[in-house]
Amino acid sequence: MDFSLCFQIVDNIKQVMVGKDQAIEFILIALLADGHVLLEDLPDPQSEMKILERFQMEDPLTRLAPVAGPEEICRMQKERAGITVSAAVLEYITAIVQATRHHEKLKYGASPRGSMALMRAAQSMAAL
Repeated sequence: MDFSLCFQIVDNIKQVMVGKDQAIEFILIALLADGHVLLEDLPDPQSEMKILERFQMEDPLTRLAPVAGPEEICRMQKERAGITVSAAVLEYITAIVQATRHHEKLKYGASPRGSMALMRAAQSMAAL
């Protein structure tokens, strides 16, 4: 399986999301896992000043060129689905989900879709 396109996607994102390597990795994992991402992050004042200085004369979004289209993303998602998840990891995912369903501070726990999302995220991480 060839996931080299992932590194091109990461490099492209890093042009506009500076210093957010972990967030970028999570975005890519969610993309490969057919998931969703909600980013709740704002820069501190010093970082915001750097952003303003960096983007004062040019908008980096105008320089970005697509590195992958829907076909390539769908291909990588299909390849991700082919990554074997060991019984031990499946048991671990099941234990996590079951714990959310029986925790005293949670009214509702994760659904089967939640466990499938965890499995897909594990496959995506293994691919990267």
